[in-house]
Amino acid sequence: MKRIKKLLCLILASLMLILCACEKSPAIMEYEGQVINAEMYTYWMSRYKALFLYSYANSTDSPDFWNTEVADGITAETLFTNIIDENIKKNLACMYLFDKYSLALPSSTVSAIDADMEQLIEDIGGAKAFEEEANALGISKKTLKEIYLIEEKIEYLRNHLYGTNGVEKITDAQKKAYMEDNYVRIRHIFFSTSPEYVLDANGSYTYDENGNIITKTPTAEEINKKKVTAEAVFERINQGEDFEKMLSEYTDDDASISYKNGFYLTSSIDYIDEVTEAACDMEVGEVRLVNSDYGVHIVKRYELQDKAYDDKSNADFFENFDDAVISEIFQNKLAEHFDKITVNTEEKSKYSIVTTKANLKI
Repeated sequence: MKRIKKLLCLILASLMLILCACEKSPAIMEYEGQVINAEMYTYWMSRYKALFLYSYANSTDSPDFWNTEVADGITAETLFTNIIDENIKKNLACMYLFDKYSLALPSSTVSAIDADMEQLIEDIGGAKAFEEEANALGISKKTLKEIYLIEEKIEYLRNHLYGTNGVEKITDAQKKAYMEDNYVRIRHIFFSTSPEYVLDANGSYTYDENGNIITKTPTAEEINKKKVTAEAVFERINQGEDFEKMLSEYTDDDASISYKNGFYLTSSIDYIDEVTEAACDMEVGEVRLVNSDYGVHIVKRYELQDKAYDDKSNADFFENFDDAVISEIFQNKLAEHFDKITVNTEEKSKYSIVTTKANLKI
């Protein structure tokens, strides 16, 4: 009898192992023993999807949107899926490097994640509501915690490499290369054709009875006069007159004068699009007449100053510069591992950004 019971136990144990193996989430990507399984993949896809929909003018989550051609025959579905795959590969490379450097998260970080998860469950409406939300995304509580730990590991690894006491400090050569690849320096003479503030005798704003700043819209004649003057000044500069002298005499933009070193622009800076596009297209020393919704700009491109990012007078243009340099170096370091990552394309093809639920909660 004992032998039969023992045999039954072994059979039950074997069945449990088989069941566990069957329920195990299949691998989508693998690298040096590290695995991104289907739960992780679809979770990150759901998060990125929500971000994409929010970022792109609150795009509607519909087949029409995902089938929209965004560039050279590439649909929104293909573009954003490729971006998601690249980001998930970066996560996998981070997991590998975290172990390679023999790093470990502080116990306080792990405890904080546990507390955050309990708070999340409470905020969603309790364990049952959380389970329903997780099931809709195809993820377990255990895997969700693992994902949160991975995301903490990514930040921990970045700080280990490039933080205050990092083992791979960024160098001046790396900063210089980043600046040369991403920045242009210009000065511009601005002729405004936009509504202007009405100032009082002290040069302060004036206000109407509702507390709104009073502005004055230029007439067609005034606008035309500005454009004629801009073209005349542009011609004088082309004939050899000093650009800086013309700037101090004609510009309507006080910042053009106060920033003695000029403006440092990048393609992603929040500035006048037409000016930024022209500046990035120009050669050093070139002067160009640029029209925008705000007026007419005579733009001149200058050589970058040596270590411009360390000059306090340029601080407004280099805010978070070191972080940007670190991000690029870090991303490049992770990308070096992409070719060695194994992707289960057959399994991955089962998951689509179109059908995945946008994740706004967990």
